[in-house]
Amino acid sequence: MNADLLTALVVDSGACLPALPGPGAPVTVVPMAIEIDGRSLRDGVDITSAEFYALLDRPGPLPTSSSPSPGDYLTAFREAPAGDILCLAIPARFSTMIRSANLAAEMLREE
Repeated sequence: MNADLLTALVVDSGACLPALPGPGAPVTVVPMAIEIDGRSLRDGVDITSAEFYALLDRPGPLPTSSSPSPGDYLTAFREAPAGDILCLAIPARFSTMIRSANLAAEMLREE
């Protein structure tokens, strides 16, 4: 944790942020899972945006995505480079991401 930073930002990879400043930046991206051809790939880690969009142009089943787990968010919260965290996630009516983030926040408070 960097004592000079007041607040860290945590988002899921669906936020599609441009390139980040690098290690130590106050932004943590929690990767969504991309399911394709029976494989689960972490968005932005195992597959780039360009590779993902190329898959959309090919014939066959389309890739699907799933929300990060509460454990994924918990890891991101623990590793956040500041004491306070602002987590931005897709609303509950569209995804389970905010539920996962809220569960992780509750787990972190109980530690």
